Amino acid sequence: MRKTEKISPSELIYQKLSEEKILEKIDYSDFVKICLEFVEYFIFPFSDRELDSYIDYSKDFLWGRIDEKQILRYQKEAFDDFGNITDEHEKAIQAVICLCLNYKFLTEAHSKWKTESKNPIWFKSITHYTLDSIPTFLHYIEAVDGKLCEYFYEYLKVYIKNK
Repeated sequence: MRKTEKISPSELIYQKLSEEKILEKIDYSDFVKICLEFVEYFIFPFSDRELDSYIDYSKDFLWGRIDEKQILRYQKEAFDDFGNITDEHEKAIQAVICLCLNYKFLTEAHSKWKTESKNPIWFKSITHYTLDSIPTFLHYIEAVDGKLCEYFYEYLKVYIKNK
């Protein structure tokens, strides 16, 4: 008997992105910028809180106006704010914001798979950092609203088409 599992919107979109090789058509830095724009235009309207400064910090980091130490401080502030929020929907929005301030998310070096030699006969094994940016971002926006994953997919396609 075959077990049928419901695929979440984030998993479905990640599969589509992989199958269509959409993410191979853009640089990681462009992916991050697209995510930040998407959060501003599609996530922020779900909240009554003033959230623009959070994304401004991420952009400042990307453009070199603030350094790693500063972005880590803003990331900590966002996590502290997360702990003070009681509304579950607002918590989901704040989780997206925390991701967008995450140093590992913002920097390409921590978003990729890497291979390392693990034994004396030089077989390679795959080591993965705990943050895999694309499925993580999709999972976080799904927690705000499941339709956002499809919107993000379409947003990416339009970006690539207009590039």
